[in-house]
Amino acid sequence: MTEKKYSKKHEWLEVNGSVATVGITAHAASQLGDIVFAEVPAAGKSFKKDDPAAVVESVKAASDVYSPLTGDIKESNQAIVTDPSLVNKDPESSGWFFKITIKDQNELKDLMNKSDYEKYATLIWTKSIMAKVKKKKSTALRSFMRQIIKKLKEQFFLK
Repeated sequence: MTEKKYSKKHEWLEVNGSVATVGITAHAASQLGDIVFAEVPAAGKSFKKDDPAAVVESVKAASDVYSPLTGDIKESNQAIVTDPSLVNKDPESSGWFFKITIKDQNELKDLMNKSDYEKYATLIWTKSIMAKVKKKKSTALRSFMRQIIKKLKEQFFLK
């Protein structure tokens, strides 16, 4: 049985036994914009949890893709190296970056399910909007955004 998990660094992983397929979330792909370059790790390379493992570049920015788990790379997706736009077209399926053999199953406990990740991504998005609003001089708008963030935190019970 496969299980999909999400990291706070916007990676998704689909766990199938002792192997996890890893990519960036649709949220991350949309924030990056048109992806023009992807670099994936070589098979056999080892990573610790939260180590940078791959690179993605878009017309807007470059970003590391982190390993959400400790393990060894089993396979990398060369299709996204050849055609980086696959990450935009299908970020949570054919746009995957690498497959990693899981060394410590306990690390899965630190990851979120889809529902929790969607709440987290919404909160992050709202905070980024609030940061933009703070630059404006409208006290009423800032107050309104603070109320929205407070309600989101209460509703989602986020840490």
